[in-house]
Amino acid sequence: MGKIITTFLFASVLLMAHFSFAQENKQSQANRTWPEPGATWHYSYDNFSTTGFVQIECIGDTTLIDIGTSREYQNCKILSKTINTYDYISGNYNSGLIGNEYIWTNEDSVFIYRHNKFYVLYHFSAEVGDEWIIPETYYAGCDTIGHIVVTGKGDTLIHSEILRYIDVIPKESSNWSIRGKVIEKIGPIEWYMFPETEGCIADLFEGGLFRCFKDGFFEFQSGIAPYCDYIVSTSENFSEKKINIYPNPAMNTLWVQFTDTENAYVIISDLYGREVCRSNIIEDLTKIDVSKLSGGLYTVMITDNNQIYETIKVILNR
Repeated sequence: MGKIITTFLFASVLLMAHFSFAQENKQSQANRTWPEPGATWHYSYDNFSTTGFVQIECIGDTTLIDIGTSREYQNCKILSKTINTYDYISGNYNSGLIGNEYIWTNEDSVFIYRHNKFYVLYHFSAEVGDEWIIPETYYAGCDTIGHIVVTGKGDTLIHSEILRYIDVIPKESSNWSIRGKVIEKIGPIEWYMFPETEGCIADLFEGGLFRCFKDGFFEFQSGIAPYCDYIVSTSENFSEKKINIYPNPAMNTLWVQFTDTENAYVIISDLYGREVCRSNIIEDLTKIDVSKLSGGLYTVMITDNNQIYETIKVILNR
């Protein structure tokens, strides 16, 4: 009997210790401020002959005052943005600081600091149909605000933690946008973390498709790149032959001017990296019908399977 009681007590102690550790770990994750210092995001970057990635890192905290409410916000996070690229024409690798962003979070929302006041960036308690104003990320010669709309919401399980998400799109005629699925404690997992221009200047983009997020608790990857800080394969070379893709923005037709037509073709992909159109290049000037595609931002790539000749972003207006 004594042996049975001893075994039972030992098992009880182990169970209580496991429960206590699980509760402490759960409480630790619940109480942590997001993002923690060292958290990093990676996003692809492609523009004309340049390819690479944008890295965003939380480098510390600061205190900011919202001039609209005169309220002081503590524990505002400083996010440092850097860009790392390779130029196919010059063959040079480049790296530089884009600048800093400042965000503040509560249980339901992430706010971004712009023009000395806070704007809602993501709102995880929002309902389908809710909308809010987002600010510009950089100067683009158009309206400095945009509107996004919630089209879906739900919960997802990531690394044993249930996280909320929302699906958002820009409101019609909005000059700035956030698109796709946005997960709490990660951010957008399809497109860029901050608002991007929606047709103001066709080739002005700061970031691109989401690659990776990592902090001290978990790592999340989209799988679109071999690894987070991937820039370019050494086998990829930029063709010196004349390439032109126009107009941009376009309506129903894209023209591709490319003098090396042997085995080359055009791939058009949507914001989520899904191929929506493919066309062989059979002459120096090729006409591509895009009338059946919805309006929005697309990636146009010229390739022949052996190398990528050109990758640009094109806007289709409807």
